[in-house]
Amino acid sequence: MSDFEKDMDELMNDDGDDGVIILHNETTDKDEEFYVLAYFEHEDSNFIVLQPVEPLEDIGEDEVLIYEVVENEDSEEGVDLLPIEDEDLLQAVYEDFLQICEENECDGDCDCCDDGCDHDHHED
Repeated sequence: MSDFEKDMDELMNDDGDDGVIILHNETTDKDEEFYVLAYFEHEDSNFIVLQPVEPLEDIGEDEVLIYEVVENEDSEEGVDLLPIEDEDLLQAVYEDFLQICEENECDGDCDCCDDGCDHDHHED
């Protein structure tokens, strides 16, 4: 497991709720929960794709947030999530995310489909 994966596992498991992280919205001064849809490497940088657990006014239910994840030893979590300013990079990372989703899509043959599987097989 890479250092990035360890940091992300630690960040996601701090509150014991796998796959959900809490981010503080400085604009509203509120904590908001997000599902972690994916975290992956693209061209030697790390990225995370998030979707709000509860509907948020400024984010559509079919929209995701994509951040670059950078190590920060001074941060409590050990990482910072930075917005992607470069539109070409954002598009490339989004396309990687779509590819990951396609590769992990269940075709109904998995062993867990009979047990109410949610088809999230990114850890195969």
